Amino acid sequence: MGFCLGVRRAFKSTMALARMLTPDRRKTYILGDLVHNQQVVERVARAGIERAEPDAALSGARVILRTHGETYATVSRLINAGNEVVDLTCSVVKAVREKAAQLQQRHPAVLVVGKKDHPEVAGLVSYLRNPRVLTEPSEAAGLPAYSSVGVVAQTTLGREHYEQVLQALRLRFGSSNVEALDTICPHTEENQSASRELARRCDIILVVGDTHSSNSRRLLEVCREENPSSHFLSCADEVEPAWFPPFGDPGWELLRVGITAGASTPDWTIQEIAARMRKLGGESAQRG
Repeated sequence: MGFCLGVRRAFKSTMALARMLTPDRRKTYILGDLVHNQQVVERVARAGIERAEPDAALSGARVILRTHGETYATVSRLINAGNEVVDLTCSVVKAVREKAAQLQQRHPAVLVVGKKDHPEVAGLVSYLRNPRVLTEPSEAAGLPAYSSVGVVAQTTLGREHYEQVLQALRLRFGSSNVEALDTICPHTEENQSASRELARRCDIILVVGDTHSSNSRRLLEVCREENPSSHFLSCADEVEPAWFPPFGDPGWELLRVGITAGASTPDWTIQEIAARMRKLGGESAQRG
């Protein structure tokens, strides 16, 4: 749970760049938010990295690309304006671009299954000639009559949802005319599987993440499918005592509380929530 390898690499690299900041060096910006987590965003800002919108008129600066990636047009404009571009796009996201480009050589259209307004999807489609984005299986019926299609998924998409969309596409175009690649991030899938198992074993589940994080919200859905007593929170201050027995209650001796977190949730947040749980339970929770 928590930071995946891509996010951990991006955060460490960004903080390392922040430590290099001096008055005589070029200013350093990050386009948008490094990840979908407000606590990470605030820590990056406190370190001296300024946030800029993708359409900002930057010139001669150092510009960090976030883990979700950026559009081809934006990157080209930044380079042409004499900026130093530090690309921290997740390697899994980059791999999807490469696979989609290969599909483009074999099919008249590449279909991207994901959220149309997600920055990862926006970046991906900007590298393709004739992309279409689908979010729901019902959208397959409205597609043009392509002779064949290539299909990739947003890396944080749930596998079950992806399979539902693929089934609709196979009905629309015929199974032999749909070439679908597995581009769901392994970390996302493993985290969801482990969280589902945790939800089955525990009495109460705490899902830690930012409300803007797609994979964190999906974790909550996964956990609630197994355990209705699953709660979403972004920091230790949001732990509700009403979710648990009173302080020192013997019920803590047998209570099983599971904690899981999305890929953009920092370690320090998870540790703070675990500490708050021990404090709520008193000695019973300390021993558990």
